Amino acid sequence: MRSASPISTFRLAAAAALLPLAGCISETTLPTADDDSATGITIAIQGKLRLDGDCLRLDDRGTSYLIVWQRGAQIDHRARPPLVSDGRGGSARVGDWVSLEGSGRHPRQFADDRKTSEIIRHCGGTIFRAYGFL
Repeated sequence: MRSASPISTFRLAAAAALLPLAGCISETTLPTADDDSATGITIAIQGKLRLDGDCLRLDDRGTSYLIVWQRGAQIDHRARPPLVSDGRGGSARVGDWVSLEGSGRHPRQFADDRKTSEIIRHCGGTIFRAYGFL
C-alpha cells in the first residue's frame, strides 16, 4: 500500500478547510433596509438588471438605480448568469428585463444599517428600495 506524500496530504487538508467557504463566496447577501415594512408610496419600475462590479443596479430609461432590498434577498454567483432572489420567492437573472415594486429613498434613510450605508457610498447613484419582483 502506497502512502500519501506530505505535499498531497497538505493539499487535501487545505481543500477540506476551504470547502465550508464555498457557499459564502458564491452567494452574496444584497444590501437591505433596516425595516422590513413597505412604507411610503409604492411604485413599480422596469428595467434591466445589471452588475457593475459588486453593485447590483436596474437601468431604466437613462437612470441607473442602486437596488436596496428587503431582508433575505441574495445573489447566487454559481448560476450563469447570476440569479437574484428577492427573499419573497421571486427571482430573475442578471441581464433580464424586470419589474420591481418599491419606493425611492434618500441615502440618509439607511444611516442605521452600516453595511448598507457602506455599499451606498461605494456604489453611489439613485437608490430604489425594492420590496420584490412583480
